Amino acid sequence: MRPTLRRLVALSERYKLIDTPCPAPLITTPKTHCECQFPADSPINHDKPLYGTKAAMWKHAFVHSTVSAPHWKSKVEMMPTELISSLSGFKRSDTDPSYPVGLSNIQLDRPEGVSEKYNVVVFPENKYYAVTEETSQKFMREVLNPNGPPVSLPSVPNTSRVILICGHVQRDIRCGLIAPMLREEFEFNLAKRGLLYSKDNTEGVRVGIVSHIGGHAYAGNVLYYDEEGLTVWYGRCENRHVDGIVEQTIVKKNIIKELFRGQYN
Repeated sequence: MRPTLRRLVALSERYKLIDTPCPAPLITTPKTHCECQFPADSPINHDKPLYGTKAAMWKHAFVHSTVSAPHWKSKVEMMPTELISSLSGFKRSDTDPSYPVGLSNIQLDRPEGVSEKYNVVVFPENKYYAVTEETSQKFMREVLNPNGPPVSLPSVPNTSRVILICGHVQRDIRCGLIAPMLREEFEFNLAKRGLLYSKDNTEGVRVGIVSHIGGHAYAGNVLYYDEEGLTVWYGRCENRHVDGIVEQTIVKKNIIKELFRGQYN
């Protein structure tokens, strides 16, 4: 069985899709029930069913950015000082369109023991790679192309679960407005449960911000990667959903159907 199919089987075996509304929050903050106010010309799409709205993707490479998220330009690949700019230059020539891949910037702390040279984390294979501008093409060919040569770049396992929230403010104001609120709510909720990552709790969940991943009309977009790199992709998340996501998806391994956009395929 191909690795991608194994991942999908693993997701269906480990997670249960539930068709009940996201539970009302039990752990709250003063902002849990605050509604994010979006510009009148940029509303959230509540009409279209969410499932299947995520982009088709075989692998997704997340590049640790040297620039803070509020300063990411609308197209991060146009930022010449960022590694993602170099990687993007080889995407068309060195990957296989039959196996679509994603490239995104992230603002996220590395796991304990992973040095800064390991600057690209790839899901669903759940590995960190050490990539430089000089080895950008090698990375695209070896890691993001199923027909490429054997992988020779240094790598280490990703050792923690991850939540990434789309917060690319210069790309779309909706994600830029809601992401900081969601991040704060997730970090508070996880900390109250003893599930927030720290050097003393390396089995916890790291929370970060990701650049454009598609579907700003469904902000807030939340990606959860579990300990095996399996993915649950949610949309239209609000602060009031955070406690339910943590309880149902992270703790109980249930997928909340009303928020579910999909998984890697």
